[in-house]
Amino acid sequence: MTRCGLRTEPGSLLRAPAANNADQNFEIFVMNADGSNVVQQTITSDQFGNFQSYGPTWGPGGTEIAFEGWRGSFPQIIKVPSDGSGTETVLTNPADSASKFQPNWSADGSKILFTWSLGQQDVFVMNPDGSNQVNLTPDTEGSDQRDPVWSPDGTRFAFTDTRFWSFPTFNTEIFVRNADGSGEVQVTDHVNIDDTPSWSPDGTTIIFSSTRGGIYEIWTIAAPPPQASFAMVAEDAATKIATSSSAADPDSAGAGGGTGPFNLTVSKTGTGSGTVTSAPTGIKCGNDCTQTYTSGTTVTLTAKASRGSTFGGWSGACTGTGSCVVSMTEARSVTATFTTGGSSGFVLTVTKAGAGSGTVTSSPAGIKCGSDCTETYTSGTTVTLTARAGRGSSFTGWSGACTGTGSCVVSMTAAKSVTATFSP
Repeated sequence: MTRCGLRTEPGSLLRAPAANNADQNFEIFVMNADGSNVVQQTITSDQFGNFQSYGPTWGPGGTEIAFEGWRGSFPQIIKVPSDGSGTETVLTNPADSASKFQPNWSADGSKILFTWSLGQQDVFVMNPDGSNQVNLTPDTEGSDQRDPVWSPDGTRFAFTDTRFWSFPTFNTEIFVRNADGSGEVQVTDHVNIDDTPSWSPDGTTIIFSSTRGGIYEIWTIAAPPPQASFAMVAEDAATKIATSSSAADPDSAGAGGGTGPFNLTVSKTGTGSGTVTSAPTGIKCGNDCTQTYTSGTTVTLTAKASRGSTFGGWSGACTGTGSCVVSMTEARSVTATFTTGGSSGFVLTVTKAGAGSGTVTSSPAGIKCGSDCTETYTSGTTVTLTARAGRGSSFTGWSGACTGTGSCVVSMTAAKSVTATFSP
């Protein structure tokens, strides 16, 4: 059967504490889809509870199961036949002190993806006998890649990446690569957590978990077309899946008071332009002007006028020109007015040069070049730019407002331009 893009065989997999097991190790079981004929597949005994089994994935024809097995200090990828014999074969090397987990067997049975972790997490692939282990994300130094999952046709895989991680949202994004690790495409782009991707059976949709609604919920987004080289998402057009559970599917209307959660809606008006952001995160208006918050949450809205505009003040649930602080005890609406005239900041422009590929990101956020290479910052803001070379390329240096190959730090006392050069 198939559920939410997860491939299973006629029998379902689950993990549970083994019956009559004093140490309550988690074991892998198989059962029919109706819950009958439960058969234990992993059979361990350890009085300290160290032998655990997690994350099962079916092999071809349902004859084998691969899983994450704790059989000592570090988890390894292990497989067992699905006949209930419990005969285990360790596919990864326990001697390298790395943790291996989250196996995912391709539909044709030819490859197994897994997460490899030793200081940094990477996506690896191997043959079903454990041979030919290859790192598919070696070009992502400084960030973690995990949650790998094959597309239904086995030509691509999706995974979670932490390269844009920031405090306090701990945001992660969903990426897709070809089966050989080439052709990376960023799929999601949001200030909150997006992780644990899965594919629809036809491969056209990616299903994932996200906190962009304030709690973990299930969202979907269109799978990108096959890509030969690095690309960044142009627009995050994800859609939340409505569920029957109020815990997983908040009342997005937030009407009528009660226990919530409730919607906070921001509108912009006036002859000028600008953005409104929130703490806790969720609103970036701009393009995301509505957010659902748990009842009682205190939300602080901050307005930032664009170059050539000034912030004229709040109306609705707030007044004045300072920060707008609202308590989400009901659905609320706030309007920010921006007028033309005055200068509230300076423009920082990033240009990429050279025959190679790569991206430039900024702290504070605003530039992700790639797709967004210009940002207006308040006068006096110190901006740090970081260059990351694409697969098969190297970063050879800055020019313009910065030089050298380290981080580029600029003080926005005037409009500034920086060029990042990438070479093959």
